[in-house]
Amino acid sequence: MPQMSSGKPDTINQALDAPQQSDHELLEQILQEQKKTAASQKAAAAAGWCIAVILLFSAAILLPKASAVMRDVQDTALAAQNTLNNIDAIMKDIDTLVADNSGNLTNAVTKISEIDFERLNNSIKALSDVVSPLARLFGH
Repeated sequence: MPQMSSGKPDTINQALDAPQQSDHELLEQILQEQKKTAASQKAAAAAGWCIAVILLFSAAILLPKASAVMRDVQDTALAAQNTLNNIDAIMKDIDTLVADNSGNLTNAVTKISEIDFERLNNSIKALSDVVSPLARLFGH
């Protein structure tokens, strides 16, 4: 007859299928298997608690550091945003300055280009010719 798995360890199934064992031997074998199972369950529980304690200590150490890093990142992002806002304001001021003064600059360049430098040079020479005798008269 094939054995059906009932979720019990094989040794317990074998012990239950063995008709020649006495009740006392059968109970002894079941007790030994339960002790082994209980010991492995205790080891697994202890390992679980160790992992939980390690995770708890790790979190207690890392969370404040992570919080400080996040604060620094937030402060840096805020400073970067303020810098961008200042750059935007400066660019608007430059645009306004150029727009306000572009007409004046155009007029100034136009007037400079209209200067007759040949006549200006002749006028300076004529003034020099008039002032030169006066300067000699006063001793300079």
